[in-house]
Amino acid sequence: MARSFTWLRYFLLCCVILLVFTFLLALITFAEISTGIWALIKHQKIEELPLMDAKKAFSLATTDNKKIWDRMQSRLGCCGLHGKTDYADSQGPPWSCFKVASTEDSQDPDTIYKVGCLFSAISHTRSVLLNVFLTALGSVLLQICFLIAAACYLKAVRKKKEKRKQEILETARSAKDSDADNQTLKSKTLRSF
Repeated sequence: MARSFTWLRYFLLCCVILLVFTFLLALITFAEISTGIWALIKHQKIEELPLMDAKKAFSLATTDNKKIWDRMQSRLGCCGLHGKTDYADSQGPPWSCFKVASTEDSQDPDTIYKVGCLFSAISHTRSVLLNVFLTALGSVLLQICFLIAAACYLKAVRKKKEKRKQEILETARSAKDSDADNQTLKSKTLRSF
């Protein structure tokens, strides 16, 4: 009898752990679905800055935020806000507008980036948001597979519990029947003496 209680405690512990796992996995899946939907909506709604804000931001490219603009232009492979013509008022495009970093004396016009940074930044942002969406989608599909596997495992454990319960009942019945048979046999044996 003590053995069946040990098995029952083990079974209940497994069920509790499995239920906690399933709940946490469902919570994480919900968070990832929300993140994926948010990224997809933002990907579709991303728009350009209003022209005045974009021009204001670019005006800082030649003064206060020159290092930031140089880093952005060299990393995104772009020049100016809409192209190299944005630098027409200044002393020409900076080194970061060229495909190969070179000295000011040898800046070849053929190696200058033709695309403006506004387009490149929007394209890069859309790409990142699309990657976030696809990662969330892939993760959700994987977690759904884990949830299905956990549900199948829980079902198998319940079936095994029922089968074990039936075995215990059959063993108890057969033991009771064999005890009754033994009692009958003993009483017959005693009467014969």
